[in-house]
Formats: sequence, C-alpha cells, structure tokens
Amino acid sequence: ATSLGRVAVDQIEAPSPRYRSYRQRDGFFDIQYPDNWRVYESEQGLGVTIAPEGGIVQASDGTPAIVYGAIVNHYEPFQQDYSSARPTDDLAAAMDDLVQQVRSSNTYLRGMGAPRRLTIDGAPALQTVLSGTSNLTGQEERVTVFARELPDGHIAYALFIAPGRDYGSLSSTFNPMIASLEATDSVAHRKRGGRGNFCRGE
Repeated sequence: ATSLGRVAVDQIEAPSPRYRSYRQRDGFFDIQYPDNWRVYESEQGLGVTIAPEGGIVQASDGTPAIVYGAIVNHYEPFQQDYSSARPTDDLAAAMDDLVQQVRSSNTYLRGMGAPRRLTIDGAPALQTVLSGTSNLTGQEERVTVFARELPDGHIAYALFIAPGRDYGSLSSTFNPMIASLEATDSVAHRKRGGRGNFCRGE
C-alpha cells in the first residue's frame, strides 16, 4: 500500500528480455531498450525518456515525472561557449555539474560513492549512483548516472531510475542498454541541445 498522494510502482511489468532499437530523430544516438517499454521524445532538444507503462507519473504540481525507466540526453556543462571546449580531464567536473543539476530538481538524492571510470561507445565515461527516498513513491529510489564525453566538452548522459529494491534485478536490463548506446558527436554539436531538463518527465 502507498501513502496518500503517493504513487504505486509495485505493479509495473518486468522489463522484457527482447529489445528494440531506437534512433534519436536527429541522429544524435542509438540505443536498445526492452520491447515492452515506450519511447517519449522531447518536443525540443535531443532528449528522450524510455519507460514502461506506469513508469511516468504526475507530480503534485501536475508535471510528468519518471519513477521507473531511463532518460538519455545531451548536456552542456557550465553553460560554456562552443568556442572554448574544455580539456578531456575535465570530464569529472562536467559529471559533477550534471549531478548537481539532477539533485537540484530531486533534492532527496545523495551520492553513493565516487564516480567510476569506464568507456561508452569508445569514449571516456563516468558512472555514479544516487539514492534517496522518493517524494512520489515513499520508497528508496536509485538513479545511476552515466556521462559520456563529447569532443566539445559537452556530454551525452543517461539516467537509469528505479526503486532500490528492484535495482539488482534491473541491472540485467540497464547494463545492455548503456552498452548499446552509440552517440554521433557531430549531431550534438550542431543541434546544441543545452543543459537538458531534470524534472525527469521530459
């Protein structure tokens, strides 16, 4: 049972083991996702939300919010100019800026350790995990943040969101999704997707 005003996530269907391919409409990225999830494209910019039925709910202010699923988007850290690309070793600083923006819209989230370095689509990347008690569900929520470096100092990022109790089993879905992510750097530079939207409902 859930408290008054809170949404239930207990009855969301488990992710399908079968995957579909999605190509962002401007060609920014390709990703695989469970075939029982839906893709919701942002009206502006490069972002998409991919979620199962029931994974996107209405927040108290009437805006949509994701409690189960994934967001993939472009992010311009520090509102930098394109004429002044940041060096490669500033990926960590870009990730810190991204995490601060995520937490500014979801103040209950806290970091669960130092970011881990990895490679996504042949490019340097970082992964970190945030956790906290969701205002919408009243349960622990975990958000894994992936940031893949782009040549101009911007990043392609993915947020994977789910109740903490389900997170272990969902690794078999989230891991193949991030492993399948392929970004086209020139598209992000041309479209200039901006800082993104972190209400997690776009």
